[in-house]
Amino acid sequence: MINLNASLIPPAFLLSSSEDSGSSTSRLSSDPLLGDDSGTNLLKDSLAANDKAAKDRVKKLRAQIEQLQQKLRRANAHLAATKSGHHPDAAARDAAVQPAKAQVAAIGAALNGTSTALFMAEKLMAGMVDTTA
Repeated sequence: MINLNASLIPPAFLLSSSEDSGSSTSRLSSDPLLGDDSGTNLLKDSLAANDKAAKDRVKKLRAQIEQLQQKLRRANAHLAATKSGHHPDAAARDAAVQPAKAQVAAIGAALNGTSTALFMAEKLMAGMVDTTA
């Protein structure tokens, strides 16, 4: 939590006594950037930008998941073809199957991570509620 007590502000950030023509609250209220409307507008703009960024992120993650699903289908098909292929002995078969299994596992892990990221992005987006309206 941020403490806004003026006595805790380092002296370098405070106005000198010649510049001090009123209390700190009157100086803050006279600041045009801290007016009621401008603060609300900044908050609304920030929320709108965050909402757009979150929607773009969700869209990109969904596209990435679709690509990974296609890669996983191809890798599974390659693994099945490798398993069903003719190999002179079990060692040769295992040597051919292991890289295909590793590829399927790697793509599956990437898909799992991307799905988790999508879930978190959607959860974040659902939590963005504009309470200024």
